[in-house]
Amino acid sequence: MVESRALLKLRGRKASEGSNPSLTAFLFMDTLRERITHFLSERTTVTLATVNDVGEPFAAAVFFVSDDKLNLYFLAAKTTHHGANMLAQPCIAVTIQADNQSPATLMGVQMRGTARPVTTLQLPRAAALYARKFAFANIQDLTRKDAISAALSASTFWKFEPDWVRLIDNSRGFGHHEEMDFSGEAEARHAETQRDETLATTLAAAKKPQEDICHRRQH
Repeated sequence: MVESRALLKLRGRKASEGSNPSLTAFLFMDTLRERITHFLSERTTVTLATVNDVGEPFAAAVFFVSDDKLNLYFLAAKTTHHGANMLAQPCIAVTIQADNQSPATLMGVQMRGTARPVTTLQLPRAAALYARKFAFANIQDLTRKDAISAALSASTFWKFEPDWVRLIDNSRGFGHHEEMDFSGEAEARHAETQRDETLATTLAAAKKPQEDICHRRQH
């Protein structure tokens, strides 16, 4: 396996500078998708850049989780500035980076894509991913009555699907960046979401007669 110049440079640093196991593992990863997936898994907040229906910009930082397709899931009430903006203009941009980075090893991700409320079929996966990363978000615990629970219950899960992704990685050279373009997959992803919504509607319609029968039997 040929070592990257960045990894050789990292190994050659003085011991007094310390080591960063996470960065070393990151540099060993083979593909760009793997490196971005790993980077996202270690971050907790994303900044959403949205606009309203007249083009006025707004930015907001929210907690997020990601999956192996680089989709992001986060909570936001539809009545917030960014929630209302995403309903009006679902095409948004996002940035993700760690705090207190040095210029030599600075990393960050920039994305452009579409944010929409999750479908009924997508909700269990989004909630499970979120609760696994954030202990405070155990929405299965219905006995909780604290302020966080109230805020969670008033929020909507959103799914952000990227059309374009850029990884900034100064450990591979100052200003080094690599990009992934998913714009050709946009139609397929939208069709999949529509199928999910249609299936959810069909299942709900099939379930209602059974619920009606059970209700009549109880009375």
